Amino acid sequence: MATAKTTKNPIPVKYESNPFNLITASLEAYKLNIRGLVFAIVSLFVIALFFVIAVIVAAGMVYSGLSGGAALFGGLLLLLLLFSLYALYIQNFLLVIMLAAAQGQRLSIGEGSKRAIRLIPKLFVVGLLYALAVIGGFILFIIPGFIFMAWFALASLAAIHEDLGPVAALKRSRQLVRDHLIETWGLLGLQSTILGIVMLASMPVRYLQLVQLKDGKLDKAELHWANYVAIVIGMVSGITLNIPQEKPQKPYQPPAPHYEVGNGGPSL
Repeated sequence: MATAKTTKNPIPVKYESNPFNLITASLEAYKLNIRGLVFAIVSLFVIALFFVIAVIVAAGMVYSGLSGGAALFGGLLLLLLLFSLYALYIQNFLLVIMLAAAQGQRLSIGEGSKRAIRLIPKLFVVGLLYALAVIGGFILFIIPGFIFMAWFALASLAAIHEDLGPVAALKRSRQLVRDHLIETWGLLGLQSTILGIVMLASMPVRYLQLVQLKDGKLDKAELHWANYVAIVIGMVSGITLNIPQEKPQKPYQPPAPHYEVGNGGPSL
């Protein structure tokens, strides 16, 4: 079995409270596993493009009345399931290679894929429990939803790094984040913007920092004011994306006159 190659560790030597400074650490992690990152993005794009083309072809066949169109739509349901499984695999793959990179390790695509596939059942349950907790919190009084969103944000990483079960991973995430809510909200706020593209490894870096902080290997830094800025940016981004877009109204056009041909000639 291939082993991960250890190189320079991109984790800052001290606990970094400023979420913007984690962008640098994330980019360092990208350099370590750039091949895996490109593989994940390109393969997911190709699979998604294939799925979209299949949907368009099926819709065209049904619209044109060609035989086999309805059966093709049934096959699309199976294709959608396979695409969902592949998307889950890619999500796990990115978590695995970014967590490894945050520890200064370079993983091959094959090794990262093996780990990602083995983790599909466990991380699916973790994601399901996370979603239920957050949705339940929002249904109750809204504020608990935001708290649960931060508390359990590191559950998947804890499940991978510490080989924990789904429930234990959620508890471990809460233990790590409980005293760092503002900083976690700030990081989540930045990741909800376009900066999230360059911050895929920022959460693994923060997770490892919190683990070392809990173990007494890092000194805690003062809460940085940039976290509040990041929270505001995330809120503005979320509100902007959820504002319904008004469709331009077409000018009124009176219906064209309808002519009927009778015995006495055309009439309106």
